Amino acid sequence: MRIERSSVKGPSRTYRVDRPAAPQAGGPVSVAAGADKVDVSDKVRQAGAIHTRLLEAPEVRAELVERLRSQIESGNYKPDVRQVAERLLKAKVLDE
Repeated sequence: MRIERSSVKGPSRTYRVDRPAAPQAGGPVSVAAGADKVDVSDKVRQAGAIHTRLLEAPEVRAELVERLRSQIESGNYKPDVRQVAERLLKAKVLDE
């Protein structure tokens, strides 16, 4: 079998990427007609909104911390021991 190069003229253009020409300085910039597009579902938009709100929320509830701190310092902090025990059991903290 013999392969002749007469029909091949340069590298294959199979993987070539067509790129628009660079805009001239000071000239108008336009978006190509076949530009990429992303559609985002409502659930993703809602998740994004929730994420934004969480980032804006304070990491520590300052009012609660200050109220508890003053109760502890004054000796008036009386936690509900049953509620503490239930939450420890529910979180399986004592199983470890």
